[in-house]
Amino acid sequence: MKKSVGFLADFDEGVGFGHLIRCLALADMIKQHLHPVIHSYQTNDLVRQMIDEAGFDAGLSYITENGQNQCVKHDALVFDGYRFDYGFLDSYAGKTIRIDDFGKVDWTFDGILNHAPKARINTSELPIRKALGLDFAILREPFLQSASTPKNQGPFDKIFISFGGADPSGLTLNTIKLIKAHYPSVELHVVMGGMNKDSETIYGLSESDQKLAVYGGLNATQMIDLMNSCGIGIVPSSSLLFEALCSSMAVISGYYIDNQRMIYDGFSSLNCFIDAKSFANDSLLSAIDYAMDNQPKPSEVIDGKSPERIRDLFESLIT
Repeated sequence: MKKSVGFLADFDEGVGFGHLIRCLALADMIKQHLHPVIHSYQTNDLVRQMIDEAGFDAGLSYITENGQNQCVKHDALVFDGYRFDYGFLDSYAGKTIRIDDFGKVDWTFDGILNHAPKARINTSELPIRKALGLDFAILREPFLQSASTPKNQGPFDKIFISFGGADPSGLTLNTIKLIKAHYPSVELHVVMGGMNKDSETIYGLSESDQKLAVYGGLNATQMIDLMNSCGIGIVPSSSLLFEALCSSMAVISGYYIDNQRMIYDGFSSLNCFIDAKSFANDSLLSAIDYAMDNQPKPSEVIDGKSPERIRDLFESLIT
């Protein structure tokens, strides 16, 4: 019988889908040898649908007592998020793994995974197994396949835009307006979630503009296919940046919240994207102008081989 691994993914309307999607990608990498079960902070019909479509079991919410009781029955637990109360682990005998974004340790875990380029975590006084850097990139299979496949770059008058499922700062709408004001003939292909506060406005704009296409609910294959059809991609320094760097696009990126800073710094040091800084209008427009004028080639820093390394990590901890 396969050993059971519980994934605890932070999700609600404010946080968005990033942690959940990352857990689903990681679960897919280990499913041949281990049995993943996905527990979310908040469980609703959409979350259950995403977990079901990925082919995994959905556990109870880990913030409930019943959910915590279910979690401690797993042979190992993987934590991805920032709102955890680890008190229920005091009597837990299994292995624990933390997906980290800040380079910090807030509990004595058995393993820590941070896939930001040049990630560093000081755990010299703790017996923690570390898996750091791009060798451990957490990506869904279609993106990994794209990263290792030669591709033709899409046209530069076709721009991909996504700021994730929630986009609390309204950057999606602002980016659309900025590009339309300066490059009205360019095609915009916008991916956003239903939690975007500007979704009604954006869909309304698309109804009267044939050069503005809006997408929601794309699976991983549809997402990478859309990316590969565009010449430029505009994304934040989140999991979206990892995905975009698996495509044929020249990528514009930046950061606007703290949990994106380590990813931003790491990829910036490798010159993997055109820097839009905090996505203020002047910085973003400067980045778009540069992409249009210079038509840079896509970066090729992700080798698509991270699943085998991540499987080795899990197998070394969960025997």
